[in-house]
Amino acid sequence: MASMLCRMQQFYLPNATTVHYGHGLPERPEIIAISKSELPSAPQAQHRLATATGREVLLFSSVTGQGLDRLLQQAYALLHPQP
Repeated sequence: MASMLCRMQQFYLPNATTVHYGHGLPERPEIIAISKSELPSAPQAQHRLATATGREVLLFSSVTGQGLDRLLQQAYALLHPQP
């Protein structure tokens, strides 16, 4: 549970920083993703973060490659919006 709280703090701290920094950062699109999806606690962390933010949270693993295709597709879609 402590590590999950740590992950939640890691999400909220940078977001608070972007709001403080300004310069249009809070209005920019973002993808919320959790790495290390191969760990047993990953789905629970994903659910908690999705519940807390009301947003979709992607899981991916750099070790296994799981979820990387979807993450890259979403990043591409944000960078190259369809007219």
